[in-house]
Amino acid sequence: MFEEYNFQRDFLNKLTFKKEIPRVLIFSGRDLDKLEKIAIEFVKNINCQEKTNNGKSCQKCYFCEAIEKKQFPDLIFISPGDKNEISIEYIRELKEKLNFKPFISEFKIVIIKSAQLMNDFSQNALLKILEEGAGNQIIFILLVDNFRKLKETIISRGIILKFPSFENNFISKENFVFLEKIFGNYDLVAKFLFLNSFLENIKEKKLGKKEKIIKLFDDIICFLRIILLYKIGIRNIILPFEDYRFLEKYDFLEIKRILEFAIDLKNNIFIKNINERLAIENLILNLK
Repeated sequence: MFEEYNFQRDFLNKLTFKKEIPRVLIFSGRDLDKLEKIAIEFVKNINCQEKTNNGKSCQKCYFCEAIEKKQFPDLIFISPGDKNEISIEYIRELKEKLNFKPFISEFKIVIIKSAQLMNDFSQNALLKILEEGAGNQIIFILLVDNFRKLKETIISRGIILKFPSFENNFISKENFVFLEKIFGNYDLVAKFLFLNSFLENIKEKKLGKKEKIIKLFDDIICFLRIILLYKIGIRNIILPFEDYRFLEKYDFLEIKRILEFAIDLKNNIFIKNINERLAIENLILNLK
C-alpha cells in the first residue's frame, strides 16, 4: 500500500524502532486522505502490542483496531468543521484534553487533518500549546496540503515530511530516480549508461519525447532549488533519498551554478531547438 511513499514510511518506521519520535511531525502533500491513512498506520506502529518481526503493526490487536476506528483513548483526531475551517474552539478543547496524561499508551497523539485551515487565532493557540510544553508524552501530526501555509513559528518546531504528487507540475517518480542516480556517487561512465537506459524508457502515451525532456528539466530545476534550501540550513525538510551523503560534494555556489546552467539549457531547447539528448549530456558533464 502506498508504494510511491516507501521512503517516507521507512523513515517513520525507523523513528518508531529507535524511539526517536519528534514532538511535531508535518506531513505535507496534496492527497490529505492518503496522508491520514499513513498517519493512522504510523500511530498503529507506535502502539501495537503484537508487532511483526519487521516492526510493523499486526492490524488485529485491540490497539490497532481501536486506532483504525479512531476510538483509541489516546488518539485525538481533529478535522475542519462545517465552515471548512479549524476554529480556535477546536484548539481550546484540545488543550483541555491534553491536561490528562495518556490512559493506556506511552503517548497522546494528536492528528490535525487539513491543518492549513486553522485560522490565525487557531495557529497562535496551537503554538502556545507547543511553547508551554507537555513533556514528551504528546505527539502532534499535522496534515497539510502545503506546509508553507502554516506559521513559520509552527514549522520551525516540527519535522517536515513531504509526500510529493507524481502528477502534472510535481516531480515525477521516475525523474526522482533519475536525479538521484545522476547526482549520486556514480562515475561518468555509469552516469551515461544510466542516461542511455533512461532515454530508452521515456516513451509515454500522452507526452512526446521533447515534452518529456522538458518535464525532466523542470524537475531538475525544482530539485536543485530544494537542494539550495537544504544547503542554506533548512534541514527540517526531509528529502526523498536513501542516502544524503552525495549532497556533501556540492557546495552552495556549485548548486547555484548548475541551477542557472539547467535553466539556460531548458530555454535553449525551447528557443534554439537544440538536441534534447545533447542538452542532458552537457548538464551531466557540468556535474562533479
